Amino acid sequence: MFTTLSSELSWISDAVPNADITPIRLIADLPTLKARIYRRDIDSGAGDQLRRTIQQLDQMRQSDQADTEVIDTSDQHVSGTCRCTRQSAQVCTGERALSLIL
Repeated sequence: MFTTLSSELSWISDAVPNADITPIRLIADLPTLKARIYRRDIDSGAGDQLRRTIQQLDQMRQSDQADTEVIDTSDQHVSGTCRCTRQSAQVCTGERALSLIL
């Protein structure tokens, strides 16, 4: 799923008032994304999903704030991605800290 921080920030700020929000974006290179899509979408919908994904890659690059932490998940298994994400979120600690994985 793709979302932008700007589209989600108002309700997150309302839900967690005064939080220090650290956005974390998970990305992957195109060959990795293509392999994931074709592994998941066995039917003819894979081509359409790949086209949407390519459009979303460009939108992500344009929409992320300067302080967005980016984790490259290319060629990574899900467990490796979870480890990296947890490590990044642990850096952002404190009473008002909130890590938002986009």
